[in-house]
Amino acid sequence: MSGSKRNEFTAADVAKHDKKEDCWVIINNNIWDVTSWLPKHPGGEKLIFDFAGDDASEGYNTNHDPDHVFKTLSPSLNKGTVKMEGSKTSTQAPRPKMASTRQTFYPTPDPTISERYSTPGQDSGIAMGRGDSNPPDKYSTPAVDDDVDMGYHGGEDLFDKEYGLDDILDATAKAKHRQADYSLRMSHGWTIYDGTFEPVPQDKRRKRDVPYPSYVMHAFRARAGLSSLQLSRDAPISMVAIDIATAHVFRCMPGLVRRFVYLCPPNGPALWSDDEHATERMYGLMENPDYFRPAFGAADPDAKEYKTFSDLKKRPWIIWPIYVEDRFGKDWVTVMWYSERNPDSDVNLFNQLVSYTVIDPRRSVEPDENGRHQPIASRIDRIGGQLLRFLTKAGFETDNAEYEECLCAPMPLEEATSGERCFANIKDIFTQMTTWYDKGGKFARAGVVDSLQKWVNPFQMRIEMTGINAFILMASLDFDARISVEAILPNTVTEVAADGVKKWVNNYDLAGPFHEPQLAANDFNLPPTDIFQVVER
Repeated sequence: MSGSKRNEFTAADVAKHDKKEDCWVIINNNIWDVTSWLPKHPGGEKLIFDFAGDDASEGYNTNHDPDHVFKTLSPSLNKGTVKMEGSKTSTQAPRPKMASTRQTFYPTPDPTISERYSTPGQDSGIAMGRGDSNPPDKYSTPAVDDDVDMGYHGGEDLFDKEYGLDDILDATAKAKHRQADYSLRMSHGWTIYDGTFEPVPQDKRRKRDVPYPSYVMHAFRARAGLSSLQLSRDAPISMVAIDIATAHVFRCMPGLVRRFVYLCPPNGPALWSDDEHATERMYGLMENPDYFRPAFGAADPDAKEYKTFSDLKKRPWIIWPIYVEDRFGKDWVTVMWYSERNPDSDVNLFNQLVSYTVIDPRRSVEPDENGRHQPIASRIDRIGGQLLRFLTKAGFETDNAEYEECLCAPMPLEEATSGERCFANIKDIFTQMTTWYDKGGKFARAGVVDSLQKWVNPFQMRIEMTGINAFILMASLDFDARISVEAILPNTVTEVAADGVKKWVNNYDLAGPFHEPQLAANDFNLPPTDIFQVVER
């Protein structure tokens, strides 16, 4: 609606639209036609329809960022604003939420996830690559020179805020009012507990015994992340599980270091795989003006660009986990680059690409002349080329950029998933950056990040990621729930899909591999299999 006069309605006008076939609500003085959105709402249509024809601002702000609605609903559903005189719209500032407001965004809209959870461009934060639309001001990042402890994506870390008892009780009362629409599902079985509470089976549980999440989307995301971590070491790891785990590690870094680093949320596979048709289709979707926001640092105040393009130019170091599918396998790969400001420009952007790297744990199945399995050069070259193409579209100057090799612990040839190594690599990069800063180093190009660790146990990383996702789920429930361990029947087999192949795992398979992973040599290559000695446990 930019450039045109906004329509205005009185609260009485809005109140006439209170039916399921004609439903309007007021959210922070904006009027939305949510008729088509009612059946799509992840928390159920009742949560919205309770406010049909009325002001839903307070209830909405309790569970969402105030600007989230602009990413969820199409601009065409915005009917205008409420006349302030005689309006029922709340004039008070939105109540702050009691947990992190981090809103995940993804630079490539993916219609497959749209069919399951959201519409293109909606920030659903659940699974593989979605559209981005963070509000331009709420999450914009100040210049690196500002002495500010920035949170993930430049947003505030509201765990550091202070809240009064009235705020907490008010939010809790609202959550309990809606708990009839929510249920925590647990399977039947024996529960192991420490005696601090009496376990209640699902069929004996009352609705008032079930906590309702104050942050519904966080609960859905964490549950989706846990579902891809709880089975076995070779089960695929979803994008949301990587996202939650790496974002948590990023928030745990010193704020003085985070000023120089940007962790881009996971993305893929369309832009990074070898399907050129899918890549072109994704670039076409990214040209949709609905995904544009005011360009950060642009001289022209009316200039707009794809939101992610601006975010990637706000800090010198960018770390980005991406998901790749090609003839070599389905893998998590980490890309990282370093940029500098243009000294001849007044624009405060890091848009001169100096160096970049592609960190891929997979090794070629074909041995070299010495019988060692090396990184897949053709794959790394292809991903590097696609990265340069993306950065060029984002407005980076890439002509003088150099590729710098950065090696990580190799993935054994028989292993099916690299998500654990991606998580381990990002942890290692953060550790090296923090150590470098602690020793007085400046965040220039050279020496900040060396090659990464030579050994990663996937089971250890999967356990850490599971714990982080479980913690986020508990936080979304205001810690009104407990995590229990339930026994399953002996000799139970569970079906999982590993690298596109169906397999079955037994109970003890959930405890990790029987063989430890290989420790890489100094060249980070896998040794010939005939000289590798398997250590039985």
